[in-house]
Amino acid sequence: MVAHGAVWERSLCGLVAMAGFAIVPVGCSGNGRSHPGPRIALDGGGPEAGRDATAPLLDPAARKELEDLGVDRYAGKAVESATTTTPLGAVRVEFDPASGPICLDGDRYAAFYLDRGSNDLAIVLDGGGACWTSLCSATPVVTDEIYDTTKLLAFAEPAGTPAPADFHDWNVVSVPYCDGSVFMGDGEVTFDGTPTRYHHGRRNLAAALDLAVKHFPHPKRVLLAGFSAGGYGTITAMLAVRLRFPDVEISVFDDSGPGLFNPDAATDMQQRKDEWKYESVLPESCTECFGPNAELWPLIGWMLQRDSGLRFSVASYDQDSTISIFLRVSPDQYATFLQPPMQLLRDQQPDRFRRYFLPGRNHVLSGEWSTLTADGKRLDSWVRAMTDGDDAVWQDIQAVSRYTCPYTDEASCDAVPGCSVVRGRERLGGPLEFVGCRELPATCEGAPRCAISSDGSQCLQFDDLASPTAGTSSPVSASAALGTRSSRRSRTARSGRSRVTSPKRMRASRTADRCQRPRPQRT
Repeated sequence: MVAHGAVWERSLCGLVAMAGFAIVPVGCSGNGRSHPGPRIALDGGGPEAGRDATAPLLDPAARKELEDLGVDRYAGKAVESATTTTPLGAVRVEFDPASGPICLDGDRYAAFYLDRGSNDLAIVLDGGGACWTSLCSATPVVTDEIYDTTKLLAFAEPAGTPAPADFHDWNVVSVPYCDGSVFMGDGEVTFDGTPTRYHHGRRNLAAALDLAVKHFPHPKRVLLAGFSAGGYGTITAMLAVRLRFPDVEISVFDDSGPGLFNPDAATDMQQRKDEWKYESVLPESCTECFGPNAELWPLIGWMLQRDSGLRFSVASYDQDSTISIFLRVSPDQYATFLQPPMQLLRDQQPDRFRRYFLPGRNHVLSGEWSTLTADGKRLDSWVRAMTDGDDAVWQDIQAVSRYTCPYTDEASCDAVPGCSVVRGRERLGGPLEFVGCRELPATCEGAPRCAISSDGSQCLQFDDLASPTAGTSSPVSASAALGTRSSRRSRTARSGRSRVTSPKRMRASRTADRCQRPRPQRT
């Protein structure tokens, strides 16, 4: 759980574009047609039992396109250099960096596997921040032990819970995260001709998948799960997993990494493309995957359209304050980024895409894997139902915050009673500009730059936007907010190399005149 503050940045173009997705049905399919329902179980169970088991799950043309792209170019390339057994019984395999796998700062990469003698396989992508030149806060090393969230996801019974997690008996490949490029990077950033950042996410993932194929070559089912950065990683990793396991049903659980970018943060967008080189893994036929404002989530729709053995789920808090910092938007703005594209995917693939959305600004639901319940569905049981093809449990769940002012321009916001424009300065001394639309109590209406507090108890006035210099601490540090691990070291600012910058923020303060007034009682 991460503390949150008000983080604001002008992003009208991104919001307008995202709002447009809810009106104009765009996506990788490009034609708005409905697509076939799930073709899940090959062994006679599931929602389409009895279909021709010899038919390929992935469309042959799509498979050829992925192979021509070189999605699996690093398969079998990694060289194992050391093997140890952890106290949990998992095997830790370290790889020779000269063979490709390597962490952000040049440390050795390692992955884990646990053989429980099961016919089912869970591949779990860890989280831990992100790194590009304008914002670099990411886990740069692999620790000696498997991360806590992965343990909760599939390894051990959390203390105090009445029953073990629903995946406690699955075989597991744990894929640590240390590349800073959400498992999709294939580039290096150099300084004075010497590599200083290794974004080898694709090679690290390929090394872990080598372990999966080597030790669990014939699973009945595969669950590809990831949280935070690993959640983002599942979106491109599903391509590689499908090529490695062509005849197996695959379920994807993306926890708090829904593939959103902020098109208005143009510098961030371009730096990620240039430094991570992730576009090299995107299929050209996914036309919405390319362009200056392209995001990752359209790839989900592209793959669901072409892979009849794939199901995909996204879990998120609707105002995730951690991913908000990653996108340089406020938590309230994040809600307007999240909902339209996820609804579009749901509309396009109602049988094979579902959401588990909860209200709040927390980050990562997997930390409460066996105890978190929404609409009577425990999270791990909900995901297990996806892998079982049990639609009675695997339902679309949206227990989101009351959000009645999702307007992305000042005129629309002003026209609705009960909604109020929030303005701020993009830079110190700059003009006041529209930065959001908030539901406000009557006593706040008409008061410029006033907004209801996150708990709804009082009116707050927003001061000018601050623009801290590199290295200046913000109310929520980038390292903490992006979920990086503190057990060893996190990447920090280094002169002439990568630079850690805090997002512009708007500091809320109580005032004695316009904003500090009692909240009216609701009837």
